[in-house]
Amino acid sequence: VLVKEHSYVATGELYLEYTTDIKLDNIYISDYTWQNLVHTDKAVSFVRDQLSFDISEEELKASVTAGLVSDVRFVTLKVTTDNPEHSVQIAQAYQEAIIHFADEMVDIERIVVFTDADTAREITADNKVVNMGLAGMAIGTFLSVFAILFFFTMDDSIQHHISFHHLPPNP
Repeated sequence: VLVKEHSYVATGELYLEYTTDIKLDNIYISDYTWQNLVHTDKAVSFVRDQLSFDISEEELKASVTAGLVSDVRFVTLKVTTDNPEHSVQIAQAYQEAIIHFADEMVDIERIVVFTDADTAREITADNKVVNMGLAGMAIGTFLSVFAILFFFTMDDSIQHHISFHHLPPNP
């Protein structure tokens, strides 16, 4: 119950080289564009073929996010799973997929790996259910003890004691 959930995220960055006649401030590519790109059937199929383990399309799509940093020439790719090796393998496969399909993208001349996704760092998600359960248990214990003490001190009922003079004589 007290064990926190662990996830591992592998992060890689790609550098986009645009055609020379394009103005970078007029680029129509956004985070939404990259997020849709990594979830296309073509990219998912390419990545699944590169992996040494089985993963469903839904799990794969849920594990990956892609978007631009402050500069439209850098794309950050993040893969989060419960296994560090899987995170790294998926991230590297996605980097290869994006580079492989670079020639299909309009106005992008070439894509190169800027930061390879070769490690995964551990992230710990706070499990609020456990914290709230422990707080509820502590508060419930306190209130129960308080209620018992309160009713004990406020009890003004008369106790009936057995008196010895009503007992029959001893033969």
